[in-house]
Amino acid sequence: MSVPLFDALDDVASKVRAAPQILLCCDFDGTLAPLAEDPGAVGLADDVRSSLADLAVTGRVTVAVISGRAAADLRARVPIAGLIAAGNHGLEIAGPGFEFVDPEVARAAPVVSNLAESLAKPIQDIPGAVVEHKGLSVSVHYRRVAPVLQSAVRCAVHMVLAGLSHPFVLTNGRLAFNIRPRVYWDKAAAVRWIAGRVGRPDALVIYVGGDTSDEEAFAALPDGITIRVAPGPETTAKYHVDGPDDVCWLLAWLRGQVR
Repeated sequence: MSVPLFDALDDVASKVRAAPQILLCCDFDGTLAPLAEDPGAVGLADDVRSSLADLAVTGRVTVAVISGRAAADLRARVPIAGLIAAGNHGLEIAGPGFEFVDPEVARAAPVVSNLAESLAKPIQDIPGAVVEHKGLSVSVHYRRVAPVLQSAVRCAVHMVLAGLSHPFVLTNGRLAFNIRPRVYWDKAAAVRWIAGRVGRPDALVIYVGGDTSDEEAFAALPDGITIRVAPGPETTAKYHVDGPDDVCWLLAWLRGQVR
């Protein structure tokens, strides 16, 4: 069971100060930025952006944002030098001078496109529901759907997936269903790839996230500092905080530790 992060700051501080290199990985929606009814309207607060930018130029910290959003979307919303953006739940990774998509993931792109098309018809009949095709994954948002109709969204998603021959992974996001191809790649694999890319596979990983898919990374990082945002009862993260305001404080605190 995770413990409140602020009850363990001394232990976390000692690990941070001892680490020669840190890989800071953060989810975006609900972690770096509050959730919003319109996902397109979500932006990064100035103090969060400032802390991330300061951390990125220390020479000790590599900043990565790992999210269900597309990598290009993340880079536009987190405009800091040196950022590594792992979009589509880690299926695509873009950073300074490089872009990477695992070949198996790339081969699945056509079936993801077909999935988005198959979902469009049943979903369009449900007021407020939106299908978002992100190239390598699909999200079905129901934040604006009346509670009485949300079960209809779930049924439509499961009906479409049941009729397809290609296997997909379905996870519950925050008022969204996230669907990605069933390939040997996830957020944990993305963290390992990023660590190797920056030449520090031995870096201390600090992973902060609140999405269901972040649990994959938490479980794969037994030696890291894993922090669940708005914790669920079954999280595998070591620590938890209540929400984005606490994450903002954490980033400012971390900035002070690595100077």
